[in-house]
Amino acid sequence: LDASLPYEAGDDAARRRVEFYSEVMERAAAIPGVRTVGAANGFPLVGGAADGAFLIMSSADEKIDMDKFSELLKDPARGGYANFLVVDGSYFDAMNIPVLSGRGFRDGDMPDAQHVGVISASLAKTKWPGESPIGKIIEYGNMDGDLRPFTVVGVVGDVRDASLAAEPQPTFYAYLPQRMHAAQSMYVVMQTTGDAASVMASARAIVRELRPDVPAEVRTLETIVSTSVSDRKFVLLLVGIFGSAAL
Repeated sequence: LDASLPYEAGDDAARRRVEFYSEVMERAAAIPGVRTVGAANGFPLVGGAADGAFLIMSSADEKIDMDKFSELLKDPARGGYANFLVVDGSYFDAMNIPVLSGRGFRDGDMPDAQHVGVISASLAKTKWPGESPIGKIIEYGNMDGDLRPFTVVGVVGDVRDASLAAEPQPTFYAYLPQRMHAAQSMYVVMQTTGDAASVMASARAIVRELRPDVPAEVRTLETIVSTSVSDRKFVLLLVGIFGSAAL
């Protein structure tokens, strides 16, 4: 479901946006036949993922002069490049993305705690070949206006983001409750064993009830990839809430 909403800056606006997405997901999870609901600010083959550069830090307390950030990136031992996605704690389950080592996000990863990140297997292989990336510290510069560094807590499977034919792109995942300002737009994905048409209608109704002014579009994964998924036991429904809302 795609919906364009006016942007509003500030902490309160960011919290209201996340509250809106959370309400959509909570209601979507109650639709008959829906197994898992997750959310991200980008989606494979659709777009939305920001790409950017990061630095590998010696510790979470290391201080970086942001005016020298670009210069430091030139050091191949410290600089890196990856897609930057913000997701909720259920996104990996909803997308059938396996956790290969470490862990995913959990409720204990509070906004005022050390900010944590999960990386894709291709990023782990690129930057830490032959060693575990768990516990490594990454500073992503000014991707979302928040300069707090991330501690890597997990590695997940790769996703073919650009196209089915392209190699997976290295990806860094941040946790939505910790990086609310990056959630200027979100996709909600529902994995379901129910009738797709019925679930899609219910998803539209949820957004219409919460925000009658927001136009809604729901797409199946089959539509997105333009190939048959009839042999699967579930259907993924994509719900995108675009544009940061002034809720």
